[in-house]
This record gives sequence, structure tokens and C-alpha cells, in this order.
Amino acid sequence: RKGKEFPIVCDKQSCEILNCLPLILSDRQREIRNVDYQVLNFTVESAVESRGKLHYYSVSAPAKGDLTRGLYYRGVE
Repeated sequence: RKGKEFPIVCDKQSCEILNCLPLILSDRQREIRNVDYQVLNFTVESAVESRGKLHYYSVSAPAKGDLTRGLYYRGVE
């Protein structure tokens, strides 16, 4: 609809369509309730990009560049 390309990651049993933008909530961690731990899943990022995003989470700073908040604030019905 918006002309974006979505990466597809496949294994022998399934394929997963990823968002075209990274899901980042590094600066919104205090808003996330009832979570004991977080898992950061780096899929198509390079090692340098992954280190940068990990840094944003470690200091609860806003990430730079294009990103999405996913459905976190819109909710899913």
C-alpha cells in the first residue's frame, strides 16, 4: 500500500514476514508493565546496527532513524 518492502525470513518449515521498519521501544521501557525480562531479536540488522540498538535499550534512550512502535500503542483486537 505504501510501497515498502518487507523482509521475509524462511526456514525448512515456515516463513515469517517482518516489518519493514525495526520495532523499537527503548525509550518507552517504563511504560511496559508486567514484564520480567525482554528479548531483543535482531533479524536483518548488521552487527554494528545491533550494537547501536542494544545501546539504546541499555540506557533507555530513543533510537535514531526510521522505526515503528508496532501495534503496542494501537492494540490488537
